[in-house]
Amino acid sequence: MSEVSCRAFGPAIAAMKARGIPVSVLTDGLPVSPSHIESLRKRVSWDVLVEINRRLEEVFGGRKELENLYFEHLLTPGVRLIPAVARYLVTPANLYRAGTTWIGPSLFPVMNAHFEQLEDGRLREILEIPERFEDSPAMFSMMRGALRAGPALFDLPPARVEMDLRPRRCVFTITLPEARPSLRHRVAAWFTNRHGSALLESLVEQQVELHDNYEELGAAHDQIADQAKRLEEANWALQRQNEELERRVAERAASLARETELHQNAAAELEHSRTQLRAAERLGVVGTLAAGIAHEINNPIAAILLAAQYSQHMRGDRNERQIWLESFEDIEREAKRCATIVKSILQFTREEPTAKWISNLNDIVHRVRMQVQPYAEQNNARVTQVPCLQSIYARLNPMQIEKALMNLLCNAIESTELGAGVEIMLEERDGKAIVSIADDGPGIPDDVRPRIFDPFFTTKRHKGQMGLGLSVVHGILEEHAGTVEVESKLGSGTRVTIELASCEAPSR
Repeated sequence: MSEVSCRAFGPAIAAMKARGIPVSVLTDGLPVSPSHIESLRKRVSWDVLVEINRRLEEVFGGRKELENLYFEHLLTPGVRLIPAVARYLVTPANLYRAGTTWIGPSLFPVMNAHFEQLEDGRLREILEIPERFEDSPAMFSMMRGALRAGPALFDLPPARVEMDLRPRRCVFTITLPEARPSLRHRVAAWFTNRHGSALLESLVEQQVELHDNYEELGAAHDQIADQAKRLEEANWALQRQNEELERRVAERAASLARETELHQNAAAELEHSRTQLRAAERLGVVGTLAAGIAHEINNPIAAILLAAQYSQHMRGDRNERQIWLESFEDIEREAKRCATIVKSILQFTREEPTAKWISNLNDIVHRVRMQVQPYAEQNNARVTQVPCLQSIYARLNPMQIEKALMNLLCNAIESTELGAGVEIMLEERDGKAIVSIADDGPGIPDDVRPRIFDPFFTTKRHKGQMGLGLSVVHGILEEHAGTVEVESKLGSGTRVTIELASCEAPSR
């Protein structure tokens, strides 16, 4: 609601064309064209008008020159400021009144105008630019030139116009020329008093109504502008918050990148340390294995050597044949013992995968229990099995699982010399096939429990044990992606549990 009529530029544009100055100097860089401001029916925003007025000052050399330009233009013969109603404006006072209350507001609805006739006959016209619009002192200078030329419409000398200029406000005090009106003007005055006054009053009332409507629209425009300003401020605040958030995200991303790099470096160092640890463990296992092999094979080899030396020493004895036969039997027995040791070691160290297929664990547990029964009777032990009412299947190598269960049952049978009670149970839970072997022996001491899976570690070496049983069990379960766990409390027996992934029964 800040548009004004392009009629305000009419005298200046006419003067520029007369001097050969292109109108484009007024519109370069502005959102209007030369043809737009040359049209008397077009309008421009107040901001554009203010900028064009600045350029007019530069073109004509100041405000005083602009005032004289408008004054001289309106004195030119044939120029009529308001030709449509000129015949009704009998006196200059009527002209100024119409200009303030009707013509001016229609051209410049932005400004507030007030007209009054002083007691001494002078006229006062007050024009104000609202605070929300930029000031334009050049506009007041151009208006003074037009006010000075007003009486020329009545063939009278120019008026004397005093101007009190302040920021956004100008008070014009107009002294009209003294002259007797001509016969034409006296006749026009009679006609105006009869017909024109009502028309002028009607025009003034319409203009007042239009101005009031404009003020309402202006207030609505100001409200919208204020909302737009608050929206813009909120948008800037959101933009700043977004920039701050982006900055924080970038900083956090950089921090995460640094942390990731540090984590990767730490992971690489950890993997390197693990590699070194595995190498050290392998060396330790090799040393333990070598010591175990040397210890286990040393005794049968010594027995073989002793039998051979004894048979040679007893050569020529009358019982020589009998001695040789006994020595050969000893050598055979100890050689088989060496073969057993080597076979166990190879079985412990072998890492090649073995064939697996879906098998019934119920059958495997039953076979192992039947095979171990004679050994249990020799050791005065009792082996019982908790009945399993369902068939449980798993993908496995039956021979290896039988060997693992055999080792565990033998350990349980040997847990006490008083005759152990051993219980074996098979069940399926949460997709797992679970076999548990429990004994009522003395349990495993706390200092021994961490080493029970170490190769060649045994507390029964005096009974000829090599300490590979649980190590072999552990290796078999690892190869089957299963687990083996030992629960033991000193004086309360031991329970060993192995778990395998169960599966559906094979189709026929």
